[in-house]
Amino acid sequence: MLPRIIDDIDNEIAGRTSDELGIKFSIDLFNALVRIGKIKMKTFTLSGTKLFPAELPAYNGEFFASVDLALEGLEFRVGVPK
Repeated sequence: MLPRIIDDIDNEIAGRTSDELGIKFSIDLFNALVRIGKIKMKTFTLSGTKLFPAELPAYNGEFFASVDLALEGLEFRVGVPK
């Protein structure tokens, strides 16, 4: 089941015109992806500059990843951070 969900996430990302996006995960899916190494820490900076570096979780080491407690089971949402 997890490989199918990973394919769904990757397909959703591939369908975007910009790589400036983030992904919200249910706590269960987030933890499962951490266990298999799909979410790791990455240094993000302000709008791609070198300003204000912060170590944050990243899906595939590339896209900001966060937990949304409103999501249940193995849900996720791909979108542009606001």
